[in-house]
Formats: sequence, C-alpha cells, structure tokens
Amino acid sequence: MTPEAQTIKLSSVIFDEVIYPRRDHDPALVQRYADVIDEIEAAQKSIAIAADGKLLDGKHRWLAYRKISNGDDRDIPGARHAWNRGRTLSGRRGKARRREG
Repeated sequence: MTPEAQTIKLSSVIFDEVIYPRRDHDPALVQRYADVIDEIEAAQKSIAIAADGKLLDGKHRWLAYRKISNGDDRDIPGARHAWNRGRTLSGRRGKARRREG
C-alpha cells in the first residue's frame, strides 16, 4: 500500500528513539537540508510518519524543519503509513545507520 502524501503539523511528529534505528544525527547535514528545504519539497521528499504520529524516516529533514521554524508550528509535507517499519525504511535510503557493538 502506497502511503498518501499530506500536510502534517510539525508539532504532531513524535520522535521515538526506541523505534528509530539511527540514534545520532549529523548537525552539518541538518543545516544543509535547512538551506535547501524548498528543493527537498519540490522533489517531494517527505518524511514518513506512522499512523500514531511517530517518525519512521526523515529525521534529518524533520530536524531541518524544526531549525527553520524558529519555534513556530508549521505545516510540513509528510506521508502517513499504516504500519511501523522504521528500521526497514531508514535502512533502504538516507544516511546509513551506525552499527552497534
């Protein structure tokens, strides 16, 4: 099932470190994304959100939106998924996860 793209309130996104596979983030990448957020949106690169609002994929983009919002709640492009496959989604695209151990 293909998720439907929609507008999501920035404040409604929940980061749950228990389910999100990538523990750390790269502040330089967040800044690069913040600088080109319009291009990211034009390419329809939305963040992936579970039905319960938890972030599944797109942590750096989500952080970039938070950075440029200056505390304002804004609408951001996102796609709600009926399932919770954060580990699979992030493993297929984006920055590679750090191996544990």
